[in-house]
Formats: sequence, C-alpha cells, structure tokens
Amino acid sequence: MKNLALLLLVVASVITFANRSTPPAPATGSVAPSPSQIQFSPSESDCHPNYSGCLDPYAVDYDCIGGNGNGPLYTGEVRIRGRDVFQLDSDGDGIGCDGR
Repeated sequence: MKNLALLLLVVASVITFANRSTPPAPATGSVAPSPSQIQFSPSESDCHPNYSGCLDPYAVDYDCIGGNGNGPLYTGEVRIRGRDVFQLDSDGDGIGCDGR
C-alpha cells in the first residue's frame, strides 16, 4: 500500500512539473501573426521631417535607387516637405528620386 501511495505521489509530481513547463495554449479563436504579417509602423518622430515616407532622420546620406549615388542608404520616390538636405530632387519639382 505504501508503494502504491509513493507511486501515485511520484506520478502526480511528474504531471505537475510537466504542466509547469508547458507553455499556455493560445486563446480559442486567436492565431499568432506570421512574420510576414507583422509590419513596422514608425511614428512621425522616427522619420526625417523633410521627406514623405520614412527616411532615417539620423542618416548622413541618401541616394536614389538606381541612380549613380554611392549611398550608404537608398530610397525610392519621396516628396520633399522642407529643405532637400539629401539633394534627391534634382529638377526642383518637389519630388525626389522621380527619375526626371
């Protein structure tokens, strides 16, 4: 009888320990997003104030993708909202990297 009680105690301890190391199940009906569904949404304060889109406000230089610049960072078409510090608007029409 003592052996049976000891065996039950060991089995109960193993089950308790196993339950502690098991991560909680997701709530019914919820599905974790895949990495491709997670999007970075920077706030306006994380972006350079002189350009639409989101250029790094601490960058030293940006050049147009497909242009003849040497980077180190590249961007596609952007609207100029202030002084064109990266000189992306070569024709002065207020749109940088527009291929004109």
